[in-house]
Amino acid sequence: MISRVADNCFWMSRSLERADTVTRLTDVNQALNLDVALPESEQWRPLLLATSVESELLAKHGRPALADGDKVREFLTWDEDNPCSVATSLRQARENARRVRETISLEMWETVNHTWTWLGTGDTRKLYDRDAPAFYASLRERFLLFHGVTLNTMLHEEPFDFMRLGFALERAAQTARVADIKHHRLGETVSPQETPADAAQWIALLRSCLGIEAFLKRSANVLNGHRVLSFLLFDHSFPHSVAHNVDRARNFLERVRAGSPARIGRRAGSELEQLIRVVKRSDVDRVVASGVHEFLDDVIARVNRVCEAVEADFFSRPAAA
Repeated sequence: MISRVADNCFWMSRSLERADTVTRLTDVNQALNLDVALPESEQWRPLLLATSVESELLAKHGRPALADGDKVREFLTWDEDNPCSVATSLRQARENARRVRETISLEMWETVNHTWTWLGTGDTRKLYDRDAPAFYASLRERFLLFHGVTLNTMLHEEPFDFMRLGFALERAAQTARVADIKHHRLGETVSPQETPADAAQWIALLRSCLGIEAFLKRSANVLNGHRVLSFLLFDHSFPHSVAHNVDRARNFLERVRAGSPARIGRRAGSELEQLIRVVKRSDVDRVVASGVHEFLDDVIARVNRVCEAVEADFFSRPAAA
């Protein structure tokens, strides 16, 4: 396949996963702020820090906006000057899908296109203003629909493999970012003596990763920081965990390398193996002892290096290479 198609498939999945994560984060955080009396500085700024868009908000709206929940929610959902907003990510995903319209299935294109069209209607904006939880719930359903449509209607060949590679890498980084919100909000408070605010935070993180039910199905799990972090980072059976997704990324990287000369994908493979070793050699006790924020920052940085290597190995070279 030509590199242009691989590039668009890779980025379509990444953009959709990013939009999905920001949707869940914004929705869950809104509910958390209604349930728990947090200081203004801890209500919305941690989401901006975790998604690395605080500077964009400050440049556009100034420092008072950090404590303005409506303004932050608007910025995370609708603002096309925000590179990680739901609207920006969906626009990018739709454009990537349009460019590979002949490669993806009709059902995939219709799902992405309908979601983008729905987002731009006046009725959708009215729904957001009137009932934000219903708006976010509808968005989440559309993202889940896309995943099901993709698995069931697209040929599981190279374009699909690049899509799943991008999806797995993006999800690993996004789960690390979600887990890091706890640090930005309450600092390093992973200890046996946790407060009700801590417990509410852990529940919110699990909900942000669609993991509260799966977490509670583990009979050994009790709601505390060690258990939640271990689940989000190292549970290989949980589809949002870092460990699960770096393993899936390895599988799909091996698939896209299988039909290429040995040298193609070598850098990406090396970077990914280094990331996998870091995750496999860690456990929650080591992470807490050495610093949760530092570990998560390292994971995010390593995922970014893998993505950069994929770009260099597969997309930045002539199709005949």
